[in-house]
Amino acid sequence: MGADRVLIEGQLRMRQAENELARAEYMGPMAIFEAFKTWDGLGKKLKKNFKEPMERITDNGSALSQKDYDQALDTIGGENYDLYVDSEDPTDQAKAMENAKKINAEYTKYDDIVTGFADAYQNNGISKAMEDDPAGVALIEYFDMDGPPKLYTRDCPEDEPDCDYKDQLGIMFPDFEAMEYTENRLNEVNQQIANLDAAISNGEANDADYVQLERLKEKQQVLIDANNEKPTTWKSLQWLKQTTDYWKRDVSTPKIIQTYADQAFQFGLTNNPDDNIPFEEAKFRQLLKDNIFGGETPSKIHSMIHDSMIGGNVFKNDFYNMIKNGTYEQLGIDPALVVDPTPGIDKNNDGKDDNTGEPIGISDSDAELIGKSVLKDQEAAKGYLEEYLMGHFRNNFNMGVEKNRKPVLENDDDDDDDDKIDVVEKRKNREEYVPQSIKYEKGSL
Repeated sequence: MGADRVLIEGQLRMRQAENELARAEYMGPMAIFEAFKTWDGLGKKLKKNFKEPMERITDNGSALSQKDYDQALDTIGGENYDLYVDSEDPTDQAKAMENAKKINAEYTKYDDIVTGFADAYQNNGISKAMEDDPAGVALIEYFDMDGPPKLYTRDCPEDEPDCDYKDQLGIMFPDFEAMEYTENRLNEVNQQIANLDAAISNGEANDADYVQLERLKEKQQVLIDANNEKPTTWKSLQWLKQTTDYWKRDVSTPKIIQTYADQAFQFGLTNNPDDNIPFEEAKFRQLLKDNIFGGETPSKIHSMIHDSMIGGNVFKNDFYNMIKNGTYEQLGIDPALVVDPTPGIDKNNDGKDDNTGEPIGISDSDAELIGKSVLKDQEAAKGYLEEYLMGHFRNNFNMGVEKNRKPVLENDDDDDDDDKIDVVEKRKNREEYVPQSIKYEKGSL
């Protein structure tokens, strides 16, 4: 599958509007690679080994540390304890007991969710996509027993102190939506500052511009401080269960893919070579649409990207290699601005090898960064995954055809009309040979 310049270019531009890549909007189109590198720096921090904290949970037999048990006692105690001990009303005592049971049940629920996740992690049941996603990494780090207590009460609004979810326990998780919103506002302010700086440098600014610049710098600092605070938000245990299920490795899709690959192989193997029946392109695309990318239980795209779906192959790695086999020019990117070639290869900095004159290929790191950017968009990822899988099915069909016997009807010369006559005569003279087309007419199948 060759690199689709339009799609890749479009995805690069789209990513400029998101998080770190948004900074590229005011830095110029080629500065996108600088933004990529910033993002890549974050990515490298995600490459931690989370096996150890998961092992601690399974070895401990619980995801709850002593801090959590102490917190549970404090939660069950306090006002709830006073209500049970001091009140002479049996109703109050029953209420206190119910509160204690409820708290115990929620701690048990958290423990069951996380210990199940830790066990799945150690048994290759969690998608590799989790360790390549900031939210996934944050969740793994949250589970670490060496951290602070895990469960927190959801606060009711001030005007509704006895709300329906009063005292409900959940977790305090990083608020990625708030951080993204702040980051986007910061990018807008940065762009405005850059525009004013350019106007000042060109001597086109007036007094109002200088005042506006100072205000923008104050706003910029407020947004930077807000981002540095790393806001958190309360999440329910139901959300936690759904999220851990989301990160589980997709184990059913590889089986479906193998089934379709086997069908393609058998179709190629059992068809009569003389009938030259082509690969059923439309049929297999429809199977993908109905049973992998659609239907009641569609496949997990993030797992299809990061986990092996076809033997030991991982789509993400193959996709990066596909990009690497192209050139910057094919992607519409000026290589002179993004390539740091080996000294002596590109002395004139024109993006071409001085010795061969050929365009300089895309580096491993840039191929990975471009690939990450494109695959962040699920619709784009689906398109590439579909072609990837269709190529796999087509290859299996061709292998079946190759394994089948060679056609027995050979053309005698280059005269097409004579060849057709030769074929008809050979078929008449070979009583033991009955092509599929004839079989279908006779209704023998």
